[in-house]
Amino acid sequence: MTNSYSVLNTVAATAGDISVAGRKLNVAITASTGTPSFPTMDYRYIESINFQPAVLEQLQISWITFTPAANTTYQFEVTQATPIVSTTTTVPATLPTFNPSSPVSVISVYTSDAAGTDAAIQAGLAANINANSAVLGVVATTSAGKIILTAVTGTPTFNVAAGTNTTLAAAALSNVLSTTVASNTTATPSVVTASAAHGLLTGNVVVFVSADETKLASGTYRVLYLSATTVSFQTLAGVAVAGTSTTTGTWSKRPQASVGVGATIAANGIAGAATGYLYSLWTFNYGILANAAMVDFTVNAPNLHTLYVQEGLATTTGDPTTNYTNFKARMVEVGLGYGAGVTTSDPKLIAANA
Repeated sequence: MTNSYSVLNTVAATAGDISVAGRKLNVAITASTGTPSFPTMDYRYIESINFQPAVLEQLQISWITFTPAANTTYQFEVTQATPIVSTTTTVPATLPTFNPSSPVSVISVYTSDAAGTDAAIQAGLAANINANSAVLGVVATTSAGKIILTAVTGTPTFNVAAGTNTTLAAAALSNVLSTTVASNTTATPSVVTASAAHGLLTGNVVVFVSADETKLASGTYRVLYLSATTVSFQTLAGVAVAGTSTTTGTWSKRPQASVGVGATIAANGIAGAATGYLYSLWTFNYGILANAAMVDFTVNAPNLHTLYVQEGLATTTGDPTTNYTNFKARMVEVGLGYGAGVTTSDPKLIAANA
């Protein structure tokens, strides 16, 4: 199997970004935005086109509580799956994968002395975690009757199991930025208005709990920044979420590994990705070997090609890349098997364009 990638930082105008002619799919990419250029593909042999919008990393914070007592043993366990590290420079177009078969676990155990002070128990339990933070990817800090566990960058999630004389706090899911939803619009996508400044960026993931499921459904959503108090929701697959009427609810950030962050892509050896920007990932699974001769032309395409397309800034402004919305709409049309610029209500198979 052959793999390749390309990076698209400047999206061409609607009429020039994607073309399908003679059964060949082409995407407009200039030489300065990564190598190789997007390979010419015979549309009939594209087995699938997978789309993954960018997601920002969100570190998990959980906490263990306890009641101080003399001569008492306290215990809890923290487990974290280890990342599967790719041996190639091609980043897969899925959420980062963690290997459940080789987790790292640390059991923190501490027995209090005759004084049984809160501070001593805190220090003892936290020290056990921090002594292993380099391999566990979790750091412990303390508060009254509490051990606060925070994931480190690159390994943003973990599991906690309370044990002897300890309790996992019920709300211990993330560094909960909980926001009340004041209203939403009847539209697709629905504009969701928070009751105060939400502090979110495009690419954050939130868990939303709706006051009325028929008006705006509860779910885990990717956020699109609109203003300091408004956002719109997408599914994790990048599909806009509709609101059928106004309602209220709450959301909180969900711990999440990052996907499509420019700095990370560049650090993985992908030439052309810009720091400070988000990139959606489009993966093309091609059903023939590179350089295989077709009936009417010779195509030069890898079996797997990942196209990184700049969505916009990873900042509070969330300014989108010019023409990105049109690019996404047209690529979805290609994936569905319709001609560029033709809606699904009026289908026209691309194969018929030959």
